[in-house]
Amino acid sequence: MNTRLASTLLLALCAVPACGPSGGSDDAIDAPASDGVLPPIRIPGGGVTSAPIDGVVNVYVVEPGTATPIAGAAVHLGGAGGALQLDATTDPDGLAVFRDAGIAGAQTITATASGRTAATWIGVAGGNVTIPLAPRVTPSAHVSGTIAGWGNLPSPSFGHYTLAVITTSFTRNFGGPENRLTQATSGGTPVNTCINDGSGGACAWQLTARTGPQIHTAVIVDGDSQLTSSTADDTYDLIGYAVGSPMTLGAGQQVNGESLTIVSAALTGFTARFPAAAPGLGRAVAIPMLDTGANGMIPMPLPTLTASNATTQVLPPSGAPGGNYRLVGLATPSATAAAPFSSSFAAVTNLGSATLPAWLPAPTGITSGGGSIGFTAPAGTSLAFANLSSGGTAAWTITVLDGATSFRLPPISPDPLSGGTITLDVTAAEAPGFTPTMFLIDDVTAALTRASGASATFSR
Repeated sequence: MNTRLASTLLLALCAVPACGPSGGSDDAIDAPASDGVLPPIRIPGGGVTSAPIDGVVNVYVVEPGTATPIAGAAVHLGGAGGALQLDATTDPDGLAVFRDAGIAGAQTITATASGRTAATWIGVAGGNVTIPLAPRVTPSAHVSGTIAGWGNLPSPSFGHYTLAVITTSFTRNFGGPENRLTQATSGGTPVNTCINDGSGGACAWQLTARTGPQIHTAVIVDGDSQLTSSTADDTYDLIGYAVGSPMTLGAGQQVNGESLTIVSAALTGFTARFPAAAPGLGRAVAIPMLDTGANGMIPMPLPTLTASNATTQVLPPSGAPGGNYRLVGLATPSATAAAPFSSSFAAVTNLGSATLPAWLPAPTGITSGGGSIGFTAPAGTSLAFANLSSGGTAAWTITVLDGATSFRLPPISPDPLSGGTITLDVTAAEAPGFTPTMFLIDDVTAALTRASGASATFSR
């Protein structure tokens, strides 16, 4: 059978890791000191509160997206070359407490644990800090199933094929590793697809899914092969969607026999409006995302929206699964280049005119060497990130809260980075209202309007 792929199904929409959001006054995380002692506060999802710092810093280390403590994590307070270098280990509650008269003003805090990506926050301005620590290997589950009524869809015409791509709903951290899980293939074809090239056949898909609450959906399209052997010139017309029921998955869980129900009627129109092209980033695409709330955000990746083909049909925001729409845009040099990039995010109130903000220029002047990292951030940046990968695996993330554009990696042991080639990804993000004195990580994805990034490599 002549199987076909859609190489542009889901893009690395944003390299932004979990990060800190809009600031403001949240009394729930702003408890005052009692008798001169700063009570520890575990901040849901992570974040900072209790400014200013005055002799005490309480650091919780937790599982990403939860309040689950990580006991035995090593926490280091102090930047490279600083006079104050303090170390502590988290207790069974995931808490490490630092008390020293010299602790005042913004701090650099690093958390590490076996099997997890090291995390450094630079410019922490509050005495209560909760840092999520992601596992180096992203937990996943496996689901298999079918699409009810697949065999009743019209047979594709000559040179065409019917394609269904099954995905799990995204978390709000678009660039998080849980949203970029690698799908298995069979004969070069991803197994999270069903394909009918005119010879029929059953629809039996397999999905590597993230953990947590989610919804599985399929986008079903008619693909035009243009009578070529390459998928690069294929075009797609929407047939409909198929939707499953919400489920919650744990790490390593296997679910068999899920059946997705085709929705081809009662779809609604969606039109994206693109900003002017960014210099050097000539390819711009957008994907509507239906935010269902606790069950995540459903991507609708095909047909790919571009400035010249900006209208599609989407699931209605009312009814099941229901929710609110966001539009996620990505500009890159080409379809195969992941960096430099610029991403934009827009809440959608009018599906007929969903407008992306102007592209944020990518960071420039990235330098690294001798444990130092530098870059030039674009105007409008609220906070920045540096991700260091070693051996193809994320090893160390640095979150810059105070606007610094150069820093030295703090002295921690064991070193999260192995020798050889290190990939450095720098991301700048715009989150209106962000302040390092008080924020919740979960808020940042709602506050983010634009982000951009660039990459470099160096030897260590």
